[in-house]
Amino acid sequence: MHPARKEIIDRLRRDCLRIWHKGVEAVRPQNCILRHVQVQRDVLFVGGREFPLDRNCYIVGFGKAVLGMCDALMNLLGHHVQRGILSVPTGSVFPSRKPSPHTPLPSHPSIQVYEGAAENLPDRASLLAASRIQDFVQGLQASHVCLFLVSGGGSALLPSPKPPVTLEEKTETTRLLSAVGANIREVNTVRKKLSTVKGGRLGGMLRGEGVGFVLSDVVGGGMEAVASGPTVPDEDPPGRAMEVLRKYSLERRVAGSVLEAVGEMGTREGGGRVINVLVGSNRDALEACAKEAEGMGYRAFVLSETLVGEAREVGRGLARLGRFLLEGNGEEARRLGVEYGLDCEGVSRCSESRLALIVGGETTVTVRGDGVGGRNQEMALAFALECEGVEFCNGEMCFMSAGTDGVDGPKGGAAGAVAYPGQVEEARGEGMDPGGFLERNDSYSFYRVFSGGVDQVMTGHTGTNVMDVQVLLLHFA
Repeated sequence: MHPARKEIIDRLRRDCLRIWHKGVEAVRPQNCILRHVQVQRDVLFVGGREFPLDRNCYIVGFGKAVLGMCDALMNLLGHHVQRGILSVPTGSVFPSRKPSPHTPLPSHPSIQVYEGAAENLPDRASLLAASRIQDFVQGLQASHVCLFLVSGGGSALLPSPKPPVTLEEKTETTRLLSAVGANIREVNTVRKKLSTVKGGRLGGMLRGEGVGFVLSDVVGGGMEAVASGPTVPDEDPPGRAMEVLRKYSLERRVAGSVLEAVGEMGTREGGGRVINVLVGSNRDALEACAKEAEGMGYRAFVLSETLVGEAREVGRGLARLGRFLLEGNGEEARRLGVEYGLDCEGVSRCSESRLALIVGGETTVTVRGDGVGGRNQEMALAFALECEGVEFCNGEMCFMSAGTDGVDGPKGGAAGAVAYPGQVEEARGEGMDPGGFLERNDSYSFYRVFSGGVDQVMTGHTGTNVMDVQVLLLHFA
């Protein structure tokens, strides 16, 4: 790569990372709680309601962001919180050891913490945590106020299979749905039917009042789908879960107990006396990204907060969008926007020399190979491959896709990756076959090896989770 071009790409890479990190900062759980909660003279104000405080608060949390949410509430409520229990991902609190049951949270000893769901999958540790959480909620009195902290990852951290369904059968059902490309709402629709706590059932165990603080990781921000909605009434119509299994031809691939549970009509579950408040979502992250980009001298456009579809196809589409804009082909850019659900009307008419296109949502990956990937890295690699062999005479562009939770895929240790025109050619110069990595769904391995991993985004757990954020920067010559 020519030194002058490399300098531009390096700067764009740094700018992508800075913009993305600012988006993640905006949805740190502490910030989200402080935007929606006030405490004045021993009264809790939240969601348009007032709750008198008299050492009567109890905290229950499950998800990737609940540690920060808990910390914010503890600082606000102080001695009014009597006890609490949290289920968080393995390594969140104790990175070097596995905590024993009833391990106190170091910063707040009255809060018991359980770690589990290694690799984002339910396991025996999270099953134990779910059992303890149910006991905790059922033991509260009518005078107690239960503060539920709910965030992405909560489904795996609160597994409670409905007998006779086993944990292994439920986990395998989730794996099958993910492998065929089912979106998160479809997965949750099925999971709710297989659980004793999802779909409002946990909230229904309360004798007193409760508040659900929900940090959304689902497209559109719907609270009922976050962690499969343990505190939100299930509004799915009867038979919807079976429709999902049939859509993907899974009726004969799931266990008989799963099919039986999904086939039960039953009645819609309530959420008890719980009010639910959406404290943060992907929109908040995107708006913060756009504001940061504008401050850095870019003209920023938020194209979508509901990006869905096959990750590799979306990556290819975004690469074409960038190329059309660099070529000044606004008509093709608008057409492509319609195809992918992107609002390209404004950016297609913009004449600024530096553009930042911000997108958010959650794509899916249909597994074809046996590699280690993640939807964000797969999207980035597909973006790079789409740029192969294309002459970019009017400027440069750089693309980044990463999960706001810092984890891309069930086994990868990366958050996402950065891609740009010329990346594939460089990889081939290192003796790599980028197309082969993509076909094996092995994008993690590609970015781990290519150029010493410089384009792989490694953050570790960020402590929050509002789906994915994509940043596409264009620099016109």
